[in-house]
Amino acid sequence: MKKAQAAQFNWIFIMVAGAIILTFFIIFSIKFIDLQNKKTEFHIARNFDINIESLKTSTEEMYCDTEISDNCVSLGFQTNVNLECNNNQLNIILNNNIIHGLKDQTLFSPKEFKTKNMNFWIKKLKYPYYITNLIYLQPQNHKIYIKGDDVDIPLIFNVEKLTTINNIEKNSKVSFINIIPTQEEINYLKTNKIPYNIITNNEVQFEDEEIEINEELIMAAIFSDNKEIFKCNLKQIEKQHYKITQLYYNKANILKSEDCNYNIIQNTLTQFTEPKEEIKELLIKQNQELLSQNCPVLF
Repeated sequence: MKKAQAAQFNWIFIMVAGAIILTFFIIFSIKFIDLQNKKTEFHIARNFDINIESLKTSTEEMYCDTEISDNCVSLGFQTNVNLECNNNQLNIILNNNIIHGLKDQTLFSPKEFKTKNMNFWIKKLKYPYYITNLIYLQPQNHKIYIKGDDVDIPLIFNVEKLTTINNIEKNSKVSFINIIPTQEEINYLKTNKIPYNIITNNEVQFEDEEIEINEELIMAAIFSDNKEIFKCNLKQIEKQHYKITQLYYNKANILKSEDCNYNIIQNTLTQFTEPKEEIKELLIKQNQELLSQNCPVLF
């Protein structure tokens, strides 16, 4: 009897001890997985910060193809990327957790995607003087379809002329350039939830809203698939434009002399509170006139 009780006790002890050890390993495994996830997220955030900072501070137009270069935008791991606009500032959310704010910067890309590497193109925006860098990003598994006028996009990007609406691949968007899509095309795109926009020389239409743009921003519209994110980028450009214009107004005060009068061009700058084509052309003309008067040009 005592032996049976002892054996039963031993089995109970073994089961309890085994349960404790099993629980320990389960908790350890969960903690280890959580630690590895945090480590991965840290590397993703670090890689993204390094890449974005290098793009923001670039002083020259450049682009990069991930197929032939290791110096492109690489996150190191397959990552869910989501763009959102908060108080007119663009935020990038990585894996629904890591938030990166793009202060005073623009980024034109799909709103949501999953990728490890991205091709990029940095293009200076001059209007008429340097305003900011326009950063275009395209995930490797993303495609842009274009119907209408031809556009000059670097060959590194996955861009294709649209011939048949039924052959559009997943993870893509469509831009109609100076051409109106048929109702059949619109219905197909909406049914299959494929983003599209209609671009002319002075506006871009995202389904239900037309947004005024200038020629310099046509490419930005091609790379964009979301109205709110596009408008958020435009707000950043307008803010930078106002800031840079004020700097040139102050520069004119410094350049003034008895022989060189900058009052006329300063007056035009005060009217340049937001980008307008006619004022841009007037500033270019007045800047050239300063040169003909043997005065230092403003820009």
